[in-house]
Amino acid sequence: MTQQDTTRARRVFSAIVEYKLANDGCAPSTRDLMLSCDISSSSVVNRCLKDLERDGLIELAGVRSIRIHGGKWTYGKGLLP
Repeated sequence: MTQQDTTRARRVFSAIVEYKLANDGCAPSTRDLMLSCDISSSSVVNRCLKDLERDGLIELAGVRSIRIHGGKWTYGKGLLP
């Protein structure tokens, strides 16, 4: 993965966390991530998601379901250790 890919994937990860915090744990759509990270292609977002999953930071679980590793998500409380 190039430095640009790594930086973009980190932005996507941060956007996922921020979105989940603001929306009671619901996962953002690809379009939400495109807009918040200023990415013009859904395939780039999908590649970032796959990279984050490969690196063990998230788990893609079906359509619009992204689990963040390292904590338990509880509605109204965010990500807990």
